[in-house]
Amino acid sequence: MRELSKGMVAQLHLAVVMAIDARLLVLDEPTLGWIFCTGSSLRSLLNDYFDGSRTIVVTTHQVEEIQDVLTDLMFIREGKIILSCSMEEFAARYAEVLVRRSKRRRHAR
Repeated sequence: MRELSKGMVAQLHLAVVMAIDARLLVLDEPTLGWIFCTGSSLRSLLNDYFDGSRTIVVTTHQVEEIQDVLTDLMFIREGKIILSCSMEEFAARYAEVLVRRSKRRRHAR
């Protein structure tokens, strides 16, 4: 184990946890340290584990890494739930806005 990278250790821990037959699986930052983590790799792992009778809760600051595997979404700030909805409801209610930074900088006078 000493020779494994941080990401490989995280993946090993995840595999060990997923080997447990539990009805509720809580994963805190499961992709932390993964260099080449993709939503498809996590989706594959979770789909192998999820059989319809289990619940998987994932906490993460890297939502973009797992957004395509989520069914429901909850945002918590300072211990209070500030948003809780399905991914479909979230997509219908909110839009992503991207602002391009101007190539030309404006100088304050």
